[in-house]
Amino acid sequence: MLNHKHNKRFTGLLLGVLLLGVACGAPKPTAPRRMLTGTLSLPNEAFLKFAERVKPDMVVMGAFGAPQWTAEKDPRAWLAQWKTIFKRMHRSDIKVVGMIELLNVGGDMAAAERWLEFYEKRWDEKLLGERPSAKGHSLLEQRAWLPEKQRGAYAPRACAANPHWHEVEKALVGALIDAGIDGFITHRNMYGQCGCERCRDGLRKYLAANYKPAELKSRFSIANLAAHKLPHIYGFHREHATKPTALELEGMKFARRQTKECFDEVFLQYARGRKKDLIVAQWNHIPHFDEMRLDDGHIPGSPTTTFVHACHDERWSLPADVWGRGEDFFWYCNWGTTQKTQLNKQHVADITLYAKLIRSQARGRPYVINKYDFYRPRNMMAEAAALGMIAGAIAVPHGTKEDADVMARYCKFLDEHAEIFQNQNGESTAKVLLVYPRTASHAGRIDGIEMIEVAGRTMIADHVQFDFVPDDLLDKTDLKKYRAIVASDSEGLTQETLEPFHKAGGRLIALPRGDDLVASLRWKKLGAAIVAGLEPRTGGKPAAAPFRVALHQAMGIPLLQTTAPYTLEVHAYRQSGRLIVHLVNYNRSENATGKSVVAREAPIDVEPAQIQLALPQGTKVKRVRFLDPDAQDEQKLAFQQRESAVNFQTPTFKVYGVCVVELMPTP
Repeated sequence: MLNHKHNKRFTGLLLGVLLLGVACGAPKPTAPRRMLTGTLSLPNEAFLKFAERVKPDMVVMGAFGAPQWTAEKDPRAWLAQWKTIFKRMHRSDIKVVGMIELLNVGGDMAAAERWLEFYEKRWDEKLLGERPSAKGHSLLEQRAWLPEKQRGAYAPRACAANPHWHEVEKALVGALIDAGIDGFITHRNMYGQCGCERCRDGLRKYLAANYKPAELKSRFSIANLAAHKLPHIYGFHREHATKPTALELEGMKFARRQTKECFDEVFLQYARGRKKDLIVAQWNHIPHFDEMRLDDGHIPGSPTTTFVHACHDERWSLPADVWGRGEDFFWYCNWGTTQKTQLNKQHVADITLYAKLIRSQARGRPYVINKYDFYRPRNMMAEAAALGMIAGAIAVPHGTKEDADVMARYCKFLDEHAEIFQNQNGESTAKVLLVYPRTASHAGRIDGIEMIEVAGRTMIADHVQFDFVPDDLLDKTDLKKYRAIVASDSEGLTQETLEPFHKAGGRLIALPRGDDLVASLRWKKLGAAIVAGLEPRTGGKPAAAPFRVALHQAMGIPLLQTTAPYTLEVHAYRQSGRLIVHLVNYNRSENATGKSVVAREAPIDVEPAQIQLALPQGTKVKRVRFLDPDAQDEQKLAFQQRESAVNFQTPTFKVYGVCVVELMPTP
């Protein structure tokens, strides 16, 4: 989420540009191929001119929720300014998507009081219609159980279940649609702590619909649901002091559904009813995989499995058929682990694992992960391009000409080679499938997630091509194309789902945490090879030898082999008549402590690396080209083809390179 500190940085030039396409067979979204991200406030002239120079399909800029309406002394004049900007962008065929808080009314109680003053005394009925409710306090989460002195310690939010709040949001949204905005991305989609009767009654109905009386008694100690006094709703892990009880965890799941229902009513039903081609998305977070860890900035693999101050994905508990339903693209934020490289600990600060997981859940729809990396603009753009994302949002604190020139150069490169980046770069070449244990996570078990994270990072360092999918989407995944499936929890796996995979000769690799006999028996029943020896990171590479051996045995000869170091990530895709290999360099100059206190990007040139690619049956290589946004011209690379594989050497480059292996049929 953008806090006050981040807001100041966003007053500078916030840039990001990348191409995408829509996977074959997926619904065509209204979201654009290429996106530029601007300021939260009214943009300055430099940013507007840059947008006109680059000409993205869409600009994300401005904030239009309750806090912003509160801050404006003259909302009509404010809207008029934005209307002028909308028209200006439209003249360059650029659509404007604005950010808007879904539930947040202020950063603290003082800000909330200012919102209430606006709502009760300055609400413009000619502009916004009749006030939905006379008293603004009735719109907010009810926190009567807290001592008075503590009630202001939590960010004030509206209650997602309150129909009057829905009408408030509709009024604000409607005014922006009338002004000419093209879409919205909601942020602060956080259900906090609410004890109102609507929420309690909603939770009671949710429990009754999902659990039989015997289950209510055994799971939650509820003998009589109608008479049971339900707790207030913990919708956001950061506001929970201890590991939640089973009932509190269920309340969190319910809260996520309430939030999604609020979003759907306001933006999918009302706003799209006003403007059919409205672009709609949510701004969510994925700082870690387990949604329930303590430390925002730890190095991946460190043992942090507490729920206190937990990190989160606001969608984490939604079932697969509800997750992202009706939305045009997916925006996630990531910070801490993806900002600061620590090459002395072999931490490159990438977003690869997160991107692979969001990509699989998006199922062909556009996505972006903003990592707030203020000092590696080229690396961030290259990373997003290589992972098939819609955009990489880069905050440039001072909006320097150098940064703008870099962005423009990369934009030009992406435009000139647009065919490479269509359809999220093409078809995955992965023969390994990593499984995220969402079923276990929904039940509050997070131990297995760390094993999956370490396995994923091991494969990235080893340049193994793999996909990453949550277990609740396995039944919608073509498992037959994989040689190995890697999982850490068996609850989300079934013999029925895995049967086509096993029949095709695939191997299930289990990475259990601990020595649970019952779990071991279930793994064996599923036909898994249980692999021990994979341990969390404590600095440097994890102990992964047995895992590597098992993976090699399952894969056979991999599609891609390379001499590249771990600081050079390699992503290979298959397109019609060619193979595409994206190379992203994370190596850089750092200080002695490895804390990455550097003012600029400071990349260290990539030394030449050997690459061997297995070729599709019935093809041979026509030529190999190398593209580099920091170079003037493309290079033709020498290659050697032996039987069904091709070998070539990459040249020296700084940050980003793309190898295009053009194929032709064998005689």
